[in-house]
Amino acid sequence: MRLDKMAGTRIVDKRSLVPLDVAKIKFNGSFIDYYLPILGILQYYSTGATGSYGSLVLYFYAAIELLLSIGRRPIYFHKGLILFSAYALVSQPIVFSIYGGFTSARLFNFISVIYIVLVLAVFSDSLNTDRFFKVYLRIGFIASAAIVIQSVQLYIFHQDVHGIALLPCDTSGWYSGGDRPCGLFPEPSVYAYYILPLLVLCLQREKKEMALLFTACICISTSSMGIISSAFIWAYWLLKRFDVRRVIVGCVAIAAAFVLAMQTPMGRFAFDKIVSTDYANSPRLTRGFLIYANLNESQQLFGIGRNNLDYFISNDLVQLTDWASTQVSEANLDYVTTVSGVLINYGLVGAILYFVPLLYMLRKKGVERILLLLFLMLSFVQTMFFDMNFVFLLLVVFNLHSKDDSFIECGAAFRLSDSQRKRISRRSI
Repeated sequence: MRLDKMAGTRIVDKRSLVPLDVAKIKFNGSFIDYYLPILGILQYYSTGATGSYGSLVLYFYAAIELLLSIGRRPIYFHKGLILFSAYALVSQPIVFSIYGGFTSARLFNFISVIYIVLVLAVFSDSLNTDRFFKVYLRIGFIASAAIVIQSVQLYIFHQDVHGIALLPCDTSGWYSGGDRPCGLFPEPSVYAYYILPLLVLCLQREKKEMALLFTACICISTSSMGIISSAFIWAYWLLKRFDVRRVIVGCVAIAAAFVLAMQTPMGRFAFDKIVSTDYANSPRLTRGFLIYANLNESQQLFGIGRNNLDYFISNDLVQLTDWASTQVSEANLDYVTTVSGVLINYGLVGAILYFVPLLYMLRKKGVERILLLLFLMLSFVQTMFFDMNFVFLLLVVFNLHSKDDSFIECGAAFRLSDSQRKRISRRSI
């Protein structure tokens, strides 16, 4: 191939003598197809106040992609996220002015909400799902291999294992018990949350052997919610494709796997961990709702401000009278999961604006429905609110979802015509 110096923007393939636009020459897949599976890991590699390696790369690339998209292709904004963001940007300054607690970090929260909405809009229709799945499958296999290797170290050679940091980062918050395999992640549950969407995609694409492998690795990780979520995914898949023979074979296989697992210390530990958890008084599952119940009516309606719970606790503006709060370290007193966090930070109004549009998308019957169900279910047990977990899962859902009345198309009206592009091209020579 050669560059035509006179045209400046044309390339000629000597074999076909067909001129090609430089902008149309691409690798086999886009950057986001390859990077999104990596983001699921790098998002936990913190660089301090600036975020993580994963988020910095994504933000930088999204800014470039946004600039290049202007006038070239439409981008799709999710109506629900736009409405919620507008509510947050109007209500939060008022809430902070009433209750206090505003800092520069809170200003960054406002900016991050806007930027993540833009990131989702830029990439909501640009993911090659086939290419993404192939890359995700390979990286998921490597991450699962690390879990298996650490399990051998732990359960056979009785060696302590810890999360493997591939890049220099702050690992002070990573699980340090040494008695559970973490692989490339800060803790076992994080591995499970990373691999669960891949389990869904494997079942949807009839790659049952890989789905069984990933399910086994989730069980090996001993993540309670990972095991429960994978059981839900398998049950949903079996019932959706209801066939008596398939259901019977699936139930027998699950029962056999359970019996075999219970013969191992690892299996008994995971089972005891699930059945011994006090879900009604769990610091992770229910504590946030108990805190919300202790707020006054206006706070319950409009919230206390994002990430402002620590300020409320420090200034005795909320009483932590529940048993679960006594089981949490002082450093984690402000930790709540997504659902209770939205209620506390943005109030009932914010929770309705945030969750109802997502629930509305469940009317679609494709694989995006179970991925969205998984997203909503995980929102009860972990924090995935306008962060990289949020971006990772919703980007896949948005790209699989048809661009119907849940989205607003922007940019199509500003697309340049061929004659306009030629005039701009001549001026630039």
